[in-house]
Amino acid sequence: SSPPPSLFTVVLCGEFNGGKSTLVNALLGVELLDSGVLPTTDKITIVLADDDGQENGSISGVDSRKKIVDSATKRLCLLPSSNYPLLEDLAVVDTPGSNACLSLEHTSTTLKILHDADLILFVTSADRPFGESEKEILASIKSYRKRVALVINKMDILERQQGECHGDESKQQVEDYVVEHASEYLGARPVVIPVSARDALSFKLLGGGSCGQSSLWRRSNLESLEKYLSETLTA
Repeated sequence: SSPPPSLFTVVLCGEFNGGKSTLVNALLGVELLDSGVLPTTDKITIVLADDDGQENGSISGVDSRKKIVDSATKRLCLLPSSNYPLLEDLAVVDTPGSNACLSLEHTSTTLKILHDADLILFVTSADRPFGESEKEILASIKSYRKRVALVINKMDILERQQGECHGDESKQQVEDYVVEHASEYLGARPVVIPVSARDALSFKLLGGGSCGQSSLWRRSNLESLEKYLSETLTA
């Protein structure tokens, strides 16, 4: 029901429509989890490596060896680490939106997963950072004394604002706001990484190519998050 204790566990939390599932997809480079403007994740979703000797193959961009095991409150997605190197040493856990948890049992399950995390990626949306339910979760996280990184997703929305050079002013305002308020709730200045999971996923689904030459990839800033995960895993 939980990732094996030997694996480094990364748990994503935040409100629905913040792009948590899209961020998982971007990290994996495949459309594995559903995403949308309405709550799409009603279960704890655990993504793990599983290499029990089946032949390679892929269907619609997702490896054909994908296995999904469902229970009432959790979904287990097993993927081959040979195709998804991110999963060689860690498990990725996506949680329901904090403002979409309707039952006490569901909320307690989410909090237990957070308590067991090695790293919490707190995902908030650039167009509406820090909803009320997110503030409540941050207050709970502080008591767990866990390593936390704040991911500001959907930065591409700010880039489309008119009258600014690629929305740089708005981006900085949002980042400053998140740093200030997260520091207040966590009691320390957090790591803050602004990204566009949508841009990163689009880049990877288009075949990747040269990351250094792609404006789409550079704009996504997912490389900063990938580097942070790698450094945290080996620290």
